[in-house]
Amino acid sequence: MEVEVRPAAPLMPSVLRELDVEARASGIQNVSVLIDRWVGGSERFDGTGESLLVAVDPALNCVVGVGGLSRCPDVEGALRVRRFYVGEQWRRRGIARTLARQLVTDGLRHTNVLTCNAGASDAAAPFWEAMGFEPVDAPGITHWLTDEAT
Repeated sequence: MEVEVRPAAPLMPSVLRELDVEARASGIQNVSVLIDRWVGGSERFDGTGESLLVAVDPALNCVVGVGGLSRCPDVEGALRVRRFYVGEQWRRRGIARTLARQLVTDGLRHTNVLTCNAGASDAAAPFWEAMGFEPVDAPGITHWLTDEAT
């Protein structure tokens, strides 16, 4: 399925309302935390190298996924993939890979280490490992991706 990956900031926070309802119904608080912190001003993804992106189904003009990059508090100089979520009915269509690839590409323009915490679900660790992240035993993170050429 073809999706468009766009900056989320101009549309925040209303662009995530439907994803938030779905995520909360599934017991996932990730999108709610993103909205709350955006509104409160503590998580705006506006630092150097940071970004917040949405995946949009152009045919339906609806947001089907979200993901961000922010400074990693656990690894100096690294960016952390966070607040990553794709709606249930949109999974297994390559949307998560498309969104993650864009975040990785953007992140590696600014640092040679990207991190994530893949503890949210059983599917998270295998997904990030398929994206090139390696498991690590480090406080606050479960995986990282390094690019020594950056």
